[in-house]
Amino acid sequence: MDKIENNIKYLHWYSFWENFILFYPVKILFFAEVCGNLVQAMSLFAIQNISITLLEIPTGCLSDKWGRKLVCRAGAAVMLLSFILYAFAGSYLVLAIASVLNGLSWALASGNNRALLYDSMVQIGRKKDYHKEVSKNISLEQLSLAISSLLGMFFVFISLRAVMLASIVPAIVAFAITLKLEEVKKSYDDKNTSLIHIFNSIKHLLKHKRLRGIALAETLHYGLNEAAFDFNGVFFKQFVPEWSLGIFRSIGHFANSLGNYLSFFAAKN
Repeated sequence: MDKIENNIKYLHWYSFWENFILFYPVKILFFAEVCGNLVQAMSLFAIQNISITLLEIPTGCLSDKWGRKLVCRAGAAVMLLSFILYAFAGSYLVLAIASVLNGLSWALASGNNRALLYDSMVQIGRKKDYHKEVSKNISLEQLSLAISSLLGMFFVFISLRAVMLASIVPAIVAFAITLKLEEVKKSYDDKNTSLIHIFNSIKHLLKHKRLRGIALAETLHYGLNEAAFDFNGVFFKQFVPEWSLGIFRSIGHFANSLGNYLSFFAAKN
């Protein structure tokens, strides 16, 4: 039971190091440097997000079939591989492959890691505290993004590629943490739960016109906002030096971290 309880601690640390992405604020600039133009650079973000969308369902099924721990470990390994390819990429093709792998890593983590946390807490009898630990987990993710955005500025003084290379180290740490995780019993027994959920969701979408409209609106809202967010490094670069881009990115992440941190204490009370 103590080993399962340690999953909570390890998942928090994993979330921190998984999101310690030093190159995050200047990723678009590095892509443009390698590709030679912004159109190809932005297409790499599209490749990543499309990969996440297409792989979300099959990876969710793998989580139920193979187990939470193994899928979490696979996601960390694929993320590490994508970062290595990014750092040493010299062509658009290599960056595109890395973007697909990065999308795969996010698809593997999406849902699975939260499910691992939930199942761990159910197994040790702390199901009621799940929302507290989730808020703590998200707070650490945002804090990591904020700190790494600031630290990444120092590597920009060397070069954009130096930032990419430095980001490999936290990814190695994140993978190492997954080796400490213990497998848990799923909180349900139905092996076809994922497929049933998918079919029910499709059925409801086809049946309800308003639900289709909401889904479309949310899709457009998220897609356009993500595109603008990924591109803002290019916009700010017109007015400030590259090394300062991390400051602007970190402000939002610090605010998000604080909000989730306060949510954690509100939940405790």
